[in-house]
Amino acid sequence: MTDKQKICNIRSVKTVLTMVVILFAAVSQSLAIQGIVVKSANNERMKGDIRWHQSKKEYLITGKNNVTMTFKPSQVAKVIVSRPTGFDKAVKDVAAKRYDAALPVLNKIMSDYKMMGWDVKATRYAAEAQLGMKNPKKAILLCEELIRNNPKAAYQGEMAEIYWQALVEGGRTATLRKVMAKVIKDGPRELVPLVQIRRADVDMKAGKYKKALVDGYLRTAVFFAEDKRYAPEAIYKAMECFQQLNEPTNAEKMRKKLMTDFPNSEYNK
Repeated sequence: MTDKQKICNIRSVKTVLTMVVILFAAVSQSLAIQGIVVKSANNERMKGDIRWHQSKKEYLITGKNNVTMTFKPSQVAKVIVSRPTGFDKAVKDVAAKRYDAALPVLNKIMSDYKMMGWDVKATRYAAEAQLGMKNPKKAILLCEELIRNNPKAAYQGEMAEIYWQALVEGGRTATLRKVMAKVIKDGPRELVPLVQIRRADVDMKAGKYKKALVDGYLRTAVFFAEDKRYAPEAIYKAMECFQQLNEPTNAEKMRKKLMTDFPNSEYNK
């Protein structure tokens, strides 16, 4: 190999390394989004261009005079940014089962708004879309990618419910039980009825209909009878359990209770 060829090879390697560095930097930092960071210590509000640095797990905010400051998540009480373009339409597309139209928009929001709140909302609907397409494993991957940065999202907030459903459908029983235990110990109390339902879902999927009925669905239907959000699902699934246990009289009681107490519920349709 001539000296000239060696020089060319060295230059080629340097070019490739430079491209790798540039690509890594692009992946490590999210898109700059204009917004406000509220500091945990004193509620001070700092306005500027906000980025999330993935490899360093910290926020970068560039404010006046192009001065950039960094903050760890523990130092940030809240990030306030405007509603992402296309988000509302994507949500409507998911509701209408137009998943192919919704997913590219939601994926972009998840990337651009990482650790800015809207990534949680976008992940929630992207995971719902994947479940709608019978892809629970993809739904779980989406949720757990977010959970790596934001562990609390696994057991509180709007993404948690979809994540738990994906764990049930994907057969990730051990993970689900671990998350459920966390909710019972530290999570918001309003999610306790949903925890009972999802644990019962696991038992029902395993053919343990009596256990699912007594420990989950009936317990929720009785102790959270006024809860319009979760009681209808518990009653409906109690009816299904009674059917599987060949108890048609009790199943009919559940059906009538659902129609009487929650006539407008989706579980009546």
